[in-house]
Amino acid sequence: MKKNILCMLTALFLIFLETSCSKTQIINSWKDASYTDTPINKMLVIAITKNQLVRRAYEDALAKSLQDKGLDACACYQESAKDPLDKEDIIAIVKKLGMKYVLISALISVDKETVYHQAQTNMLPRSTLGYYGYYYNTYDIVHSPAYKSTNLKLILETTIYDTGTEEPIWMARSQTINPNSSDDAIKSIIPELISLMEKD
Repeated sequence: MKKNILCMLTALFLIFLETSCSKTQIINSWKDASYTDTPINKMLVIAITKNQLVRRAYEDALAKSLQDKGLDACACYQESAKDPLDKEDIIAIVKKLGMKYVLISALISVDKETVYHQAQTNMLPRSTLGYYGYYYNTYDIVHSPAYKSTNLKLILETTIYDTGTEEPIWMARSQTINPNSSDDAIKSIIPELISLMEKD
């Protein structure tokens, strides 16, 4: 009975570790090595999504993170909540604010992936009674049965454009796994983007 309970708890703990929080990594990036008009500043942040609450939350969070790094950044929705924006709308905002760059983030893929996990044998400390057990380090062998889990994968593409040439100068594609909510995804994505921007 004890081993059955430990076996169940171990399997549940492994599943919990894999699904309890989101994790973002940069899977691809590019920058125009010939671009020399630096430092980058005065940036308009745009999120492409049909959910206006998510758009506002993402634009606010990314603009705030850029501002914390000393950049003059603005969330686009604060100037126009129009959905979708057309080119003339963006040009008008850029001219009004004197922005040099436009950053656009778009969710390009949402996939579900089934992962099969093989059975495992784990070593767990055995509970002992009395002082005699203190001198011996013994273990129960606990077997975790095979199981499967489903991962939710979000692919976000973020591109920075020079408003003078309208050409891209930087791009990053990020992958976020198992976000609990849109806020969780945003909190996971933005630090990775900011970190890569600083390196580049």
